[in-house]
Amino acid sequence: MATLNISIPNEMRHWIDQQIKSGQFANASDYIRDLIRHNQSEKKPYEWL
Repeated sequence: MATLNISIPNEMRHWIDQQIKSGQFANASDYIRDLIRHNQSEKKPYEWL
């Protein structure tokens, strides 16, 4: 598995922390991977363009 380090505003980090506290995600990596998966699934129907 690859590693990626990013910088985000404090407000975004706080949002991620709140998502983790909700119990839906185990950690920030899980949350980011979920966002990417959703983005990928949104784009797939339009790949033929």
